[in-house]
Amino acid sequence: MVTTSIVHRAWLMTLRPAARAFERAMRDPETAQRRLLARLLQANRDCSFGRAYGFRAIRSAEQFRNSVPVRGYDDLTPWIERAARGQAGVLTSEPVVMFERTSGSSGAAKLIPYTAALRREFHRALAPWLCDLHDGDRALADGPAYWAVTPVARLPRRTEGGVPVGFDSDAEYFGSVSAWLVGRLLAVPQKVSRCGDIDEALYLTLRHLLKARALTLMSVWNPSLLLVLCDLLETRGDELARDLAASRARGEREQAARLQAMLGAGAVQPLALWPRLRLISCWTSAEARAVLDDVRRRFPGVAIQGKGLLATEGVITIPLARFGGAVPAITGHFLEFVDADTGRTRLVHELEQGREYLPVVTTGGGLWRYRIGDRVRATEVGALPVLEFVGRDDGVCDLRGEKLHPGFVRGVIDELAPAASFAMLAPADDRSGYVLFTDAVRADAARLDCLLRANPHYDYCRQLGQLRAAAVVRVNGDAHARYLRHCERLNRRAGTAKLAALDRGRDWERAFTSPHSRLDT
Repeated sequence: MVTTSIVHRAWLMTLRPAARAFERAMRDPETAQRRLLARLLQANRDCSFGRAYGFRAIRSAEQFRNSVPVRGYDDLTPWIERAARGQAGVLTSEPVVMFERTSGSSGAAKLIPYTAALRREFHRALAPWLCDLHDGDRALADGPAYWAVTPVARLPRRTEGGVPVGFDSDAEYFGSVSAWLVGRLLAVPQKVSRCGDIDEALYLTLRHLLKARALTLMSVWNPSLLLVLCDLLETRGDELARDLAASRARGEREQAARLQAMLGAGAVQPLALWPRLRLISCWTSAEARAVLDDVRRRFPGVAIQGKGLLATEGVITIPLARFGGAVPAITGHFLEFVDADTGRTRLVHELEQGREYLPVVTTGGGLWRYRIGDRVRATEVGALPVLEFVGRDDGVCDLRGEKLHPGFVRGVIDELAPAASFAMLAPADDRSGYVLFTDAVRADAARLDCLLRANPHYDYCRQLGQLRAAAVVRVNGDAHARYLRHCERLNRRAGTAKLAALDRGRDWERAFTSPHSRLDT
């Protein structure tokens, strides 16, 4: 019988070459990054984008910087739309094998092109982290793992040109051989994510997790998902226990008895169900910090490791134990960092301790000098800089992974309350959802929430229960005056404060509550 530990060792063997390449690159990050860029330019010099920007004539990172401007998604939209229609050789010489969806700015969603080269880059970027993770705790290989990557209950679709949208399996990020091995290590099979119903997907996720008593690792994006699963253990625990009790497997019947006993006692203790759980991997910075105490309370003694800066577009940083934080994934993509104060562009080896930077990434998927929209701070500078995620730098609000963009919210407000002289969406004071503050006479909260759910990440968070439904607050009196007064409290100069459709600041409910009337929720 092939044991979990044997499969783990086989999987790690597929990652070791990339991990060793990362160790070699650490000796000279500048050369490693310049060579990576040269390969990208050479491979894509004959695609439409490469010809338009003269890739054949570019010989250095400096020439690349001078020839190709930093850009966001909207700047690349015409190129991506051509690829989505099935046109070949647009942003890359390699064909686009699929697109992945993420939140948009002016639109509800955006499509990120994936090529075989980009998948290899993900493999090279993530392998050092995964090897470091398992080398630091060998017991992680003794049981299955829960990896929550792909949104659950997502049905397959294609672009108008017939290109698939979304991986068939999260394991495909690691390549075909690794994908097969990873599939054998997952506590929750990939088919669960494609069942089409969010409630059913969450229920099936828990049912499979309860079967995996030897679970050693849980990897999620926002830690609030763990709280959602814990709450579901209580609300649907009786049903889960009945399902397991009907199993022929003795271990599942025993899990059912444990769960039923805890429900009878009035408190579900996750570690009584998964006593070998050793590590939780999740976001630990910015807004995610707000729920970490609750996660620690429910999983006492389990180590929590913060994820690096990993986006749909690419991998910027990976956590490595020896550095005590996240470092640039120098063997994945070509990385640049724009100094947040001076605007000067730096390479990895040029970063200075204490300064904040805006990451820019170039990938084999066709994102050329792409502005991620995040901000990081270099907390240490050694063999590699340690980069701490500070937050979004493009006005995006991201409480639970919903990534609401001001441009998208502006369109929502224009549709919901076009005649309003004051309208601003902001997080609720408890950061559990969003509130629209407006002087509009009519603004329906249900309609607001429906419009916001055109953003796929917001919709996903709402389906999971990570965010409550949006609310509307009618502001009486001079809304602009109240806005300016609170800007002063937030240490923003009222004289230069500019009302935005989306404000990430805190305590806006309190600022507008004397008096106010909540229209609905």
